[in-house]
Amino acid sequence: MDSMGGIVFTGIRAWRASFRLRLPFSHHLATRDRVATLILELKTSGGGVGYGQALPRSYLTGEDLESVLGSIREAYWPALKKTAFPKNAGWEDCLSLLAPLYREAAAGKRTAAYAAVDLAALAALASEQGKPLSPPALAGGAGERLPLVAVLPAIGPGKISWLVRIMLRLGYRRFKIKVGRDEKADNERLAAFRRAAGPGVRLSVDANGAWTREGALRRREAFLRHGVGLVEEPLGREEAAGADFARLERELGLPIMADESLCSRPDAERLLARGSPSWWNLRFAKIGGFSGWSELSRLAGENGIKIYGGILVGETSLLAAAARAIWPGSGAVCGEYGFPRIFLAGDPFRGGPGGFRGSWGRAPGRKPGLGVSVNPDRLARAGELAWRDGE
Repeated sequence: MDSMGGIVFTGIRAWRASFRLRLPFSHHLATRDRVATLILELKTSGGGVGYGQALPRSYLTGEDLESVLGSIREAYWPALKKTAFPKNAGWEDCLSLLAPLYREAAAGKRTAAYAAVDLAALAALASEQGKPLSPPALAGGAGERLPLVAVLPAIGPGKISWLVRIMLRLGYRRFKIKVGRDEKADNERLAAFRRAAGPGVRLSVDANGAWTREGALRRREAFLRHGVGLVEEPLGREEAAGADFARLERELGLPIMADESLCSRPDAERLLARGSPSWWNLRFAKIGGFSGWSELSRLAGENGIKIYGGILVGETSLLAAAARAIWPGSGAVCGEYGFPRIFLAGDPFRGGPGGFRGSWGRAPGRKPGLGVSVNPDRLARAGELAWRDGE
């Protein structure tokens, strides 16, 4: 029922799910051919329904599926169902009411769990109000098209060439290649990419924390030779914890992007205090959903940091729809697209945005919420109902 004329949350369901990847994905920290995830459903007093997805990674926030479920069951759901949202609550109103939950998640490194709650709650509220979830442009650029980035795993040069040619035909002009500790193999991948792509296509590399400072600097010549324009998370966890990335950028002669070292506002403040890299990779499922994006994109704008919209392997069409709702016009320079309908076997969500032309515009949705629907049979085949409460 309504609480004093407001909207309250009355029901929750959580599924443990596992999806097969049609193309195994490898990088320095993991090789995946399946992805374990948690799918969350929230219902409101007036019949609104919203979904969220958690993709915990131990090397990001230290969370796993069981800790995510525990955080939602013991902390976020009890707090959420006590909160009444005004019937006409706008974007800032909703984020303000959710702010205590986000701050707790950021402080406690539980942003993977909170991301699912945040997305499901905001989508359910918009669903009850009968309007699309359409966040305002947070940092300018509304109306511009957002270039999309094709991410290539750590695979052989022949497969790299094949994938690059396909993505070029689809209109992609920005690529990222996963690299690691095998310098010879990495150089072969970069050379194969440049032969296939030609000189005018943008290229970044993602080391996922594979190198030391000396190891990163040793690769400088190869990066310049192959036209690399951005280096993501070059340093291992321990060295990155105290690194002056601004200084390393000057030594490397290339911009650096933070990823694993940036999951919350406290992480961002530590980076800024010691010398932040000039790019931040903001992935919905690691930073706390829309609340995390709003917080960190504002902080980036205030400090002249460039924003990159990232994804995690295993994101469904639901998270693609969330990204499409906020990335264009929110200050992001570019963003990744994971082709969930192609690479994720059994994606249970329908109606997500396509990224088949290499860019997204900030097109307002027409359907309530995020404009996606769930296929119950696919969701049931992918996993099991792990917990429920309320209606």
